[in-house]
Amino acid sequence: MELMLRVLVLLLVFLGMPVYAGSSTPVASFTSGFLHPLLAMDHIVVAVSVGMLCRMMLNRVVCLVPLAFLFFMMLGGIAGMLQISMPFVSFSVAASVIAIGILMAVDHQWPLSFIMAFVGALAVFHGYAHGADMPERGQAIDYAIGFIAGTALLQLIGVGLGFCLNQFAAPTRLLRYTGGAVAAFGGYLVLALML
Repeated sequence: MELMLRVLVLLLVFLGMPVYAGSSTPVASFTSGFLHPLLAMDHIVVAVSVGMLCRMMLNRVVCLVPLAFLFFMMLGGIAGMLQISMPFVSFSVAASVIAIGILMAVDHQWPLSFIMAFVGALAVFHGYAHGADMPERGQAIDYAIGFIAGTALLQLIGVGLGFCLNQFAAPTRLLRYTGGAVAAFGGYLVLALML
């Protein structure tokens, strides 16, 4: 009964959130670029989750995973700014939340190259979606730098959360539950796009 109540509360919270909090006509400034990823729930969840994946990468160079995400997000952003055609971007962004949640829930010791390629593929879609919305005039570079900085901050928060999990008695179980919640939120995003 308690589990059902928790699931119901979680669903009510999800239903109260906008799917995407981004604006289609952002102001071209560092500040608006920095705030943009902090206001888009899909981006918050994925960027924090990428940081939390570092908890899975014990005894490895953990900074490479978030850096791979940032690099491929920039490539996707450039493709979006250039209006290069990419199908199913909104669906892919939503599905990426499910994918990263499943990766966390499985909590397998994947090779570093696999994790970097995986988050890189997800990041291309996030970058494209935001790059296509990027202002065409003025200080688009300032906006892009702010956007990257905001995403990096979210990833640092995720790294901190991931390492905090190590302080608990069952960190692997907590990471798996978190991954399940992330995947469930991704499912909500996909459903919201379909309805």
